[in-house]
Amino acid sequence: MAIDDYRLPRVLVGCGLFGLEVNVKEFEGTPGKWVNVGGWVDSEGKHSKIICAIGSVSTQPEEVQEANANLIAAAPELLEALQLARHVIINMLPANSASRVKVDEVAGKAIAKALGESQ
Repeated sequence: MAIDDYRLPRVLVGCGLFGLEVNVKEFEGTPGKWVNVGGWVDSEGKHSKIICAIGSVSTQPEEVQEANANLIAAAPELLEALQLARHVIINMLPANSASRVKVDEVAGKAIAKALGESQ
């Protein structure tokens, strides 16, 4: 899947004296900022929603549950950051660069997994 397959929304990333326009695929999950509220991951805002319950279904130690909840709460921002970073990296490296190919492959698979798409 090429980065240009991402149609909406368009995000402008400023860098020095120029901006780079990046197309990223919109996350279709629960909107709003996700926060770890101690065993639960909720969305913030007027109409907050429970994203998932960690503590009530896990047999892991509390510190492991907390680490899992923190990662889940960061997921939407991590997805957006990865899409932006992938675009920047593959557009900065030469087309035949092994690093570019690897970044495109690995990031593409992770993005597809996060969006529930097959890769």
